[in-house]
Amino acid sequence: MKKKISIIFLGLVLLSAIIYININNIKETQSSANLIKITYPKKEVNENTVYALGKIEMKDTTELYSKLNGQIQQIAVKEGDEVEQNQVIATLDPTNMLRNRDQLEESLSELYLEQKKIGQSKQINELILKEANISLGEAESEYQKALDGFNGGWVTKEALEKAKKQLELADLQYKKAELQVKVEEDREIVSAKLLQLKIQNIKQQLEQLKKDLENAKITATNSGSVIRIFVKEGQYVNVGTSIALIGSLNELEVVGRVNEFDSAKIKEGDRVTIDGDAFTKEYKGKITYISPIAVDSLDGRETNIEIRVDFEDNIQGLKPGYNVYMTIEPANSNDVYLIPSSSLVSKDNKDYVYVLVDNQVVEKEIRIKSDQDSQEELEVTSGLREQDKIIVNPWENIKDGETINLEMVEEIGEDV
Repeated sequence: MKKKISIIFLGLVLLSAIIYININNIKETQSSANLIKITYPKKEVNENTVYALGKIEMKDTTELYSKLNGQIQQIAVKEGDEVEQNQVIATLDPTNMLRNRDQLEESLSELYLEQKKIGQSKQINELILKEANISLGEAESEYQKALDGFNGGWVTKEALEKAKKQLELADLQYKKAELQVKVEEDREIVSAKLLQLKIQNIKQQLEQLKKDLENAKITATNSGSVIRIFVKEGQYVNVGTSIALIGSLNELEVVGRVNEFDSAKIKEGDRVTIDGDAFTKEYKGKITYISPIAVDSLDGRETNIEIRVDFEDNIQGLKPGYNVYMTIEPANSNDVYLIPSSSLVSKDNKDYVYVLVDNQVVEKEIRIKSDQDSQEELEVTSGLREQDKIIVNPWENIKDGETINLEMVEEIGEDV
């Protein structure tokens, strides 16, 4: 009897377990059936997309050159230093220039002394001429007195002749003095002109030396970072030798090339995605310059056009010289997205999908590309964004603005 009761009890327990399992399976099946599945549109590769290689460069760089021949005496900065405009970067040895300046200044002082002597000589000549003129005047007065006396009978003929000879001698001496003064004046004029030319020449040399001494200090023409120093202290440099490169690490751009066939697809302002082996993320940019001139590639196999791209993101961590890959999306091309065909709802000759925004259903009109081969996926040419959450199998009475329980939403992969 007890054995029979035990068997019945075990049977009831087993039956209860089976019923419990079946009930849970039914609940799970019902819950799964009520889940709202969503997916994201897949962006299709655009046939107008252009791919190009490039290198990060500084937008504004200034290469400093030596304006003189000479030896580098001092380099005042090191690579990586921040510098201000007009700050001294390097200095050429000014010893010879200073020596030449001292010699020229000494020569100039001597010429000024000679110039002063010419002025003094002129004063002496004027004094000699003045004295000769006085003597001539006195001789003329004495002759006139003798002539009057001779006519009056109280001066002899011999005295008159003597006065006349004195007058002739005084006149001769005056003319001689006048000629001497004229010769001296002409000589002094020539000497003064030569001295003036010498003075001007030395002044010009001193002015040039002043500029050379200023140019011996090679200064930054703009503020920025010292990117590279090309010379060493003690090195002899010539006019035009590169001394340093100054630029701003905060203003970078990408310089790249596209082939001549792709160049027809792009224009200034087109958006660019920038990536690289040294990058931790992608960067956004836009084309700011397209060269009007095509050039041959290094291997001569194709013709390329230079482009320049500005970064639109924070460029912290990027360095000049990094190689980059550019994906250029021409502005006149539309993005094409793939969506599951089961998400499409057509009504009134228009196509729609329903997307989930927060916890609400939003109806979006889309445009489907005609002549499609796939039955499982549809190509959408407008109306969607890459971040839209598309409801895969919209229910029969789905409505725009309908509220959804987010616990019933399941995100599925691209392959649906």
